[in-house]
Amino acid sequence: MDTKEKEDSLWKSLKASILPIHEKDNPAVKMGKHVGFWSTIILLGGATIAIGLAVLMAL
Repeated sequence: MDTKEKEDSLWKSLKASILPIHEKDNPAVKMGKHVGFWSTIILLGGATIAIGLAVLMAL
């Protein structure tokens, strides 16, 4: 298994554990789950960067 496949499986498993998408979900619900997942990832990434910058400035 190469790095790209590991990365894809990591994202898929993370996405499935946070907001699982079922076949019976209608397209609007599926789109909402995709948007919710990526907005959460972006929010947590931004918070991580902000905390990192705060720690670097405090040193």
